[in-house]
Amino acid sequence: GEMDSEGSEERSVSSSLEQMQCLCLSATGEAFKDQPEKAALLSRSPPSNT
Repeated sequence: GEMDSEGSEERSVSSSLEQMQCLCLSATGEAFKDQPEKAALLSRSPPSNT
C-alpha cells in the first residue's frame, strides 16, 4: 500500500524530469537551429579542461 504510492510518486517525478530535459533540448535546438554544431556541443556533457 504505502510502498506502492511512494514508488509511483518517484516514477512521476523522474518522468517529469525527463520531460524537462526534453524541453531543454528542444529549446536548445530551436535557439541554435542555424548552428547545429553548437547545439550538438551543448547537448553533450561539457568537455573537461585538462
